[in-house]
Amino acid sequence: MFDSHCHLDRSASDPNDALVRALNAGIKYLLIAGVNPEQWCSAQSWIQPGVFMSAGLHPWWVSSHPETVDQGMDDLEAFVTQRRAQVHAIGETGLDFRRSADPLIRQAQRRAFQWHIDAACRWDLPLILHIVGAHTDALGILRNAELPVRGGVVHGFSGSAEVAMQYNRLGLSISFSGAVTHPNRRRLHRAAAAIPDEWLLVETDSPDQTPWNRHPAPNEPAFLIDVLSTMATLRHQSLEEVTRITTSNALKLFAPHERRHLQIAPTI
Repeated sequence: MFDSHCHLDRSASDPNDALVRALNAGIKYLLIAGVNPEQWCSAQSWIQPGVFMSAGLHPWWVSSHPETVDQGMDDLEAFVTQRRAQVHAIGETGLDFRRSADPLIRQAQRRAFQWHIDAACRWDLPLILHIVGAHTDALGILRNAELPVRGGVVHGFSGSAEVAMQYNRLGLSISFSGAVTHPNRRRLHRAAAAIPDEWLLVETDSPDQTPWNRHPAPNEPAFLIDVLSTMATLRHQSLEEVTRITTSNALKLFAPHERRHLQIAPTI
């Protein structure tokens, strides 16, 4: 199993304990998503075989720091340049228009988004996209941009099957999180059933998006099995098949040359 998007460094418990539970639950790989300059450094300390990281400026960070976006992009450039072997994707990046209706904030998000796309192409790394309330704008930017060879993924997808297919046509995968386990998310269920195998990923987004039957506990990578089980039911596939498909897809996207995985209890 590959948890393609988590925030292990924000774990409600000791991250080392969360890693041990993930290992015991069958997780072999996970990716810690980057959101701001301070967090990249903390995520870096958890890198080991089977644990990867991305680096990016989350749209929420951009919304909160519109006056220092240029400095943030300079910091990201320096971080990835110095630690290229440790960074396996660029992001989170994208647009979150539910965060702010201020035209200046939204423009700052668009500018940072375009910068991340260009940087991912330069570094030959895939993108991790956070798109909320802005699919039309995001798709417009992506259609007019040169995208990295490996494309990327729209993480924590919550849209329709029709929107998901538009991202697929651009070479972007779709990742489903704990939201898909909620019994009343019918539109999301239809999207989960419709995605072709080659564009499918799963994630926890832990400690957020706890699966339905785990509430009120904070989420963690070990709970990925709930997402996989739900996806198997929705797609009329076996749990083993969905696990194989999503693990293979995540490795191809984020770590095509890496096969070392979590094998023993981590000691950090």
